[in-house]
Amino acid sequence: MKIRKLKIENLRGLSQIECDFDAPINIIVGPNAIGKTTILEAIRLAKALLMPRYFAEGQQVLISLGAISPHPQLASYLDFGALTRDISEPVRISMGVELDAKEVEFIKSAKDQIAVEIVRAQLGRNDEQGQFALAQYLSTPQGQQTLSTTMKRAEEQLAKLPSPHTVTVQLTIDAGRRQIGGSDIFNQTLITILERKC
Repeated sequence: MKIRKLKIENLRGLSQIECDFDAPINIIVGPNAIGKTTILEAIRLAKALLMPRYFAEGQQVLISLGAISPHPQLASYLDFGALTRDISEPVRISMGVELDAKEVEFIKSAKDQIAVEIVRAQLGRNDEQGQFALAQYLSTPQGQQTLSTTMKRAEEQLAKLPSPHTVTVQLTIDAGRRQIGGSDIFNQTLITILERKC
């Protein structure tokens, strides 16, 4: 996986920036306090919230950015102001991630795992308790039907996946609506599956 494009809007000190990463090595240079670290934080934030490798990854990143407290009593309060340049506008982080031929081949062989991850995301539980909730849901007739339908859709999408392929994911953090969401659960799941393979 290689990040090929990055677009950031309204994150911390950055109002809008677009980056193309088309060389094997890319260097970000500039004077202090212009947003070099924020570019890296944007990648980490989008990856952790939309495509976590482990359950607490999103929470850990939000703590490191000062958006939530490390104290359990205060951990449910998200300080959107710690993430935004202008609190009245949403934060958007969009990434184009290139998958090579071997990664596309692996993804196509992991259709069952992709379907389960999509169902888990639809349940809205990405924590340790969510694992138990998922197992319980999948043991019901409704859960089995949802999984079967999701698997068919995943197979259809995977059949159309060219090799190599660039997937686009976008994180939106909207303080006004108090929402955090992704733009494409299928693309997010592909990257999550590849991340976990590592």
